[in-house]
Amino acid sequence: MGLTVADVAVLAMAMGSSLSTAVFWGFLLSLSSTAIVLRLMQERMEVESVHGQIVLAILLFQALAVVPMMLLIPLLSGQGSGGSQPLVLGLMLAKILAVVAVVGLGARYLMPRLLLAVARTRSRELFLLTIIGTCLGVAVLTEQAGLLLALGAFLAGLIISESEYSYEAVSSVLPFREVFASFFFVSIGMLFDVHVLLTHPIEILLLTVGVILLKMLLTPVATVFLRAPVGEILFTGMALAQVGELAFVLSREGLRAGLIKPDSYQVFLAISVLTMCCTPGVMALARPVVAWVMRLPWPLEMEQRLHLPPAPRPPAVATAGPPLTDHLVIVGYGLNGRNLVRAAKFARLPYIILEADADKVHRGLKRGERLMYGDVTHEHVLEHLGVARARVVMVAISDPAAALRAVAAIRRLNPVCAFWCVACTCTSAKTSTTWALPR
Repeated sequence: MGLTVADVAVLAMAMGSSLSTAVFWGFLLSLSSTAIVLRLMQERMEVESVHGQIVLAILLFQALAVVPMMLLIPLLSGQGSGGSQPLVLGLMLAKILAVVAVVGLGARYLMPRLLLAVARTRSRELFLLTIIGTCLGVAVLTEQAGLLLALGAFLAGLIISESEYSYEAVSSVLPFREVFASFFFVSIGMLFDVHVLLTHPIEILLLTVGVILLKMLLTPVATVFLRAPVGEILFTGMALAQVGELAFVLSREGLRAGLIKPDSYQVFLAISVLTMCCTPGVMALARPVVAWVMRLPWPLEMEQRLHLPPAPRPPAVATAGPPLTDHLVIVGYGLNGRNLVRAAKFARLPYIILEADADKVHRGLKRGERLMYGDVTHEHVLEHLGVARARVVMVAISDPAAALRAVAAIRRLNPVCAFWCVACTCTSAKTSTTWALPR
């Protein structure tokens, strides 16, 4: 977000905008669409993947970052200049602390007791009304405090999620999600003036392409510090290359404060709507584009330089000693993977582990595990694991889409090994089936 705000502000100032307006444009374009991206990732079964978790974390951070952005609007518009600036800053800090206190106390003490009392009544209607009433109540309170109405609903969700009744709450309100999302985007369509797009089609299309490319380039630059695989970083950049729905709410506040003019507001709506319309196509192109990039030599070099633990290096540990034969290959060092490692040690079976999380690799190497860092879909990584000579391969990752790709890659190298695939969050029979083919 900081990179986007800085770059957009510099470009806006070069086009003649003032500093405050340029920074506000950076605020607007730094937000991505939670509703669209998460829905598409759920359809593609990518929420539990590495890039899915990174995308979700960034989207949640953006939702929280709207609070200080909203509170900075009076300062950017000049309403908090002069001697009143310390008062505005103090009020801003007090509001943020109050929000944090309400969320923390509500999640820890209030909501679990309230939902317990409601659940004891065994009334589904009362439970549903309590959930909806909580969301609307917190939303109204945040709006009365001068914050976003949508932010209040988001904070109410955080409060409810900390209780043991969160899954039931989600299942109760899930049917309302599509209706509310439809209302929201219909309202955005009613605000959008089509004549602006028809009057300046070339300029708006160029700006739309520029916004998509800018966010597509800046997001990987930031996520590279998470030490994720290069392919996952590229997926993240393409998933977040649009303007989000919270930017619409923020833009209305900026319009009221005079930070943007009505004409500029319509241009922003046009750019935002077009980037959202392009998101399904961009995400559909993500897999072939990333596959093409990963065939180039530089992604492997980049992974070795940036992501592998500095010492000892996983490939050296994985290939130390004689090559493994008739061994067990464990893909994923999560809960299932660790349990399988314990069983292999008890049975004195030779094994090797593949993990895409550099922190898990580093901790495992410290414990003396035979563990390697890499992406299971890369054939050169599978060759280092000795998959062609393995007796059993166990895929224990919570990413059904990646599990399917792993199956294809492993079968190409060793079509006759016994193969188990466990995708913890999968609902597809293709990835929940157990394959056991004798040698």
